Amino acid sequence: MAAGWHCLNLGDALLAEPQHTALVTDFQRRYSASATPRVLITRHESEGRLHCEVLVYFSPGCEALVAAWQARPCRAPGGSELSYSTGAGSEWQRAFPLA
Repeated sequence: MAAGWHCLNLGDALLAEPQHTALVTDFQRRYSASATPRVLITRHESEGRLHCEVLVYFSPGCEALVAAWQARPCRAPGGSELSYSTGAGSEWQRAFPLA
């Protein structure tokens, strides 16, 4: 799988919390001891709909997690409404600043 950014749509924000929690737990289990900066970034998107969806962006270096969760390649997240789900490695916030 190619290195780069990936994303996963967890669906309706009202129902996504258990899956998001499991994803963050899996990330921490896999990468908490790593020195390589890695991060999960979350965005709530509504695109004009009544309910928003939760999208999670996987930074480069998360290839094992990407494969396990079947995330799809995407561009690096930008813009507003971004928040960190979790990070690992030294200087992860500096390596992946929110726009």
